[in-house]
Amino acid sequence: MWGILVAVAATARPATFPPEVTYRIYVSGELAGKSVIKITEKGDALVFEGHTTVDWDEFQLDLRCRTEVAADDLEPRSFSYEGRRGGANVSGTVWVDGDSITGDLVFGEEHYPSSKNLSGRKVFFENYMVEHQVLLLNTVAASEELYQRVSVFFPIDFIASPCLALIESEVEVATTPPSVCRKYHFSIQQGSVFFGYFDPKRKLPVYMDFPASNTEIFLEGAFDDPPLTKYTRPEASQ
Repeated sequence: MWGILVAVAATARPATFPPEVTYRIYVSGELAGKSVIKITEKGDALVFEGHTTVDWDEFQLDLRCRTEVAADDLEPRSFSYEGRRGGANVSGTVWVDGDSITGDLVFGEEHYPSSKNLSGRKVFFENYMVEHQVLLLNTVAASEELYQRVSVFFPIDFIASPCLALIESEVEVATTPPSVCRKYHFSIQQGSVFFGYFDPKRKLPVYMDFPASNTEIFLEGAFDDPPLTKYTRPEASQ
């Protein structure tokens, strides 16, 4: 799974979100974690406060993150995080001011002040942070363009890469009740591909699929429990 910050053409469109949502994270068909997201409006800003945990084989993640965006067009303002990732303590804050992105990042005992310029509209998107997937899907859904070329940026690692977003189709997803979703195909330059199924009525992605890591993310309450997954552990399929 990739963590990215995305630059696309700006389209002002207020978004209405529920006050709290939960997503469940499955890897190779097994429950590996969850993300609980609280969304509040503060003046002209929306604040997404997420707590994400993942425990899969030798990888562990426990991060609390705060993302602030403009309420009218979801323009990012700041992103902060604290917790553990892959056995190391991590924390930091990233700020956006126009095309300027600055960060104050901590990995274990190492401190990394960082800065970068990235033009265009931006959306934070960090590893397993489902609140950023919610913002990404709402951002691309604001445009009817079939193709959207984006600049992606991994905020914790401060790495940028080109990406292409494609409206692949409209499909009915077996939620309760069934949802007619827009399926998006995202392709990052390095070859990583992932898919998001956006329900325009909920203003939320109901399902995300990351084939490279056999990861699926389901909106809690929208599917049977447990949901029907497409991946299994390699040894279970033999």
